[in-house]
Amino acid sequence: MNSSTNRKVALFIDHDSISLEGQSYEDMLSSIPSKFQFLAKKAFGQWAEGGEAKQYLLDSGFEIIEIAGASDVKLAVDLMQFVIGKESLNSVILLTNSASLIPAVKKVQEYDASVDVITQEENSLFKNIADRVFVVQGNGTTLKSRKELIPENVIELLRKAILTRLQRGSQIDAAGLKLQLKQFESSFSERKWGFSNFNEFLQEVGYKKLLPIKLQFKNGAWNLELLGDDWAQKAETKTILNQDHTCQDSGQWEDRDLNEKEWEIFAEAVIKCIAEGQGRPNQGKLWIINAYLHRKRMEGILLISNNALFRCLQELVDFGVLNQPSQDTYLLASGYQDSIEDFLNDKFGEVVVEEVSASEEKEEDDFPDIESMSEEEIEYDTVSEEELGFEQTEAK
Repeated sequence: MNSSTNRKVALFIDHDSISLEGQSYEDMLSSIPSKFQFLAKKAFGQWAEGGEAKQYLLDSGFEIIEIAGASDVKLAVDLMQFVIGKESLNSVILLTNSASLIPAVKKVQEYDASVDVITQEENSLFKNIADRVFVVQGNGTTLKSRKELIPENVIELLRKAILTRLQRGSQIDAAGLKLQLKQFESSFSERKWGFSNFNEFLQEVGYKKLLPIKLQFKNGAWNLELLGDDWAQKAETKTILNQDHTCQDSGQWEDRDLNEKEWEIFAEAVIKCIAEGQGRPNQGKLWIINAYLHRKRMEGILLISNNALFRCLQELVDFGVLNQPSQDTYLLASGYQDSIEDFLNDKFGEVVVEEVSASEEKEEDDFPDIESMSEEEIEYDTVSEEELGFEQTEAK
């Protein structure tokens, strides 16, 4: 284990799940460096027959917690209470064989503390959850699982992949995200850092708060939930706006001014996008607006570049249709409905409805009122049935 003298550790033992046949606590705890700063050392269980094991733990400074029922339940509760109250805690070490503590391990990791598990189970389920798993057997202690610290450049690559899929309006599902990562870096593999699968990798990123994401199973697939307001920071926003990945190679999008029809479509889409985000933490974020507008391009509408779209947003801000409370956020200004109408009128000219002149009204009055005329006053143009193209038939 990492023997840093600055590491503040809590050590919890689930006594009832441990077999002491042929082994002792002294053997099982020998891999833990004595230089650790222990904030707590607790052993939970039924100690009626504790004997030498109990005495060894007492001599080693452990607090013995007597439990009448299942020790793992009490351990989990006490562990969470301890972790929540200790901001300085770096790591938790658990000595247990009980997989029922897996939810507690996950919760501890959400509080930025690593979790090492010492177990006697060769194929412990903790190997996919804990930061490190040490298997203690008769021939000593073996490190069976180790999650290395994920490099910063890999986190940035993951961020880039998420933003790229957002820009394209794609669903942020785990399978699609890994394909995107492989496109950026063909050699990418989560196994390099001790993860057995990609979902486990994403969970770790979320647990450690390396990125504000949360993996969840929804609608039959694993998808990412994006948390917080950090997804459109200045650097990432600039990358999306200026690089314009989709159009660089194909030249499909045009960097030009919008015509009147395109402006109407643009304004309607932006207003709808911001309005639909009402009450959500990401309302009006630039990357969401950009993804929303990109769908219009994919539908064959608004075939213009990201730079052009960005200039249009700034025009709406300058005119007072939108507010820009931060570099990457746009909100609807008060009275935006009237403002957008004035904006379009100023830009393309107000549509003039021609008024009917008095003389034209008089001309209209010159038309006879058919309904008030008698049958004798109405002149009919008589047209024969032959002229109309009807064939006469004899009545039978």
